[in-house]
Amino acid sequence: MNTKAEKNYRVPMSQCDNNAKMSYPGVFTAFVDFASEHAEDLNMGKEAMDSRDLMWVATKTKICFYDRPELMSTVQLATWPGEAERSRCNRYYTMMQDGRLLAEGKTEWAVLSKSTGRPRRISEAYPADMEICPDVVCDVPYHKISDDFSNAETMWHHKVASCDIDLSNHMNNCAYVRRIFNCFQTKKLAQLPIREAEIIYRLQCYEDEELTMKIRANETGFDIGVIKDDGRAAAIMRFVYK
Repeated sequence: MNTKAEKNYRVPMSQCDNNAKMSYPGVFTAFVDFASEHAEDLNMGKEAMDSRDLMWVATKTKICFYDRPELMSTVQLATWPGEAERSRCNRYYTMMQDGRLLAEGKTEWAVLSKSTGRPRRISEAYPADMEICPDVVCDVPYHKISDDFSNAETMWHHKVASCDIDLSNHMNNCAYVRRIFNCFQTKKLAQLPIREAEIIYRLQCYEDEELTMKIRANETGFDIGVIKDDGRAAAIMRFVYK
């Protein structure tokens, strides 16, 4: 069974920023969409998981950016699942163009029972005959990030809308990324020397919830917390400068 998928991907208008380059959220989206497509091919997609009373839950994603491709240029995407640990696994991604690495990333996943919400072993989701690709990219550890934003500066407010909601009826993973980047005006965003972005998902958010984006500096860049009305962080994104 082919556990590493590769394809050419033409950068669409919908995933580009005002500089006609693939946006940071666009890179996240391209990786996640291709991973979902590959999961279906491996019999680990929604229908297959439903039949086993299982569901995938992303806990965190880290992407390292080296360059961003131009509008309508063609890149080569690759994705593959990593080794199944007891309760976690990583899925890896790369984006190449003309032999250059533009971006690499990984997402940590857990598996839950759909009926009980309790954790299940990753091995229950992996097909028995699947050979694991040994390649590892974005080989830097995930950050340990505090979820206390009580003294942080407020940047923006967002009410979760229908366009944020996915098939699980809560806020889509990529929607958090888009809303966080929306905190910045285009001029400011173009000046940020972003080398790495990591998002940690803490709590689910639902339609009509009011969220507050708060920012604080750290030793490598800054963190943004997506904060619920009760003060808890639903998601936290860390930006590391070049």
